[in-house]
Amino acid sequence: RNILERITIRAKLEDELGLLKVNDVRREFWKGEPIVNTRHINSRRETLTSEDFVNKNLLRGLGKSANEIFNLFVIISIVVLVALILLFLNPYITSFAQFMHPFVIIH
Repeated sequence: RNILERITIRAKLEDELGLLKVNDVRREFWKGEPIVNTRHINSRRETLTSEDFVNKNLLRGLGKSANEIFNLFVIISIVVLVALILLFLNPYITSFAQFMHPFVIIH
């Protein structure tokens, strides 16, 4: 979220400085293109407010990767916790099974 909010601040500054306008007066390379990549300009135009931009892109790119890594960490933590619980309870389970063995009726 922080990165996306910084992008919106940068976009506003670029617009105020005139970096989004096509100005061929002092530029030699790629005349006819704005200084900022047009892909970035177009993605910003798709939303009405900076908050909409942040919310739209929150689970894309790095945000999506961070979310997936966090979810993977949660899953691994749960698996390790269950394994530790089973290892801890193993002596109790085997002793309970030995205790219950005479009461089990086999057909």
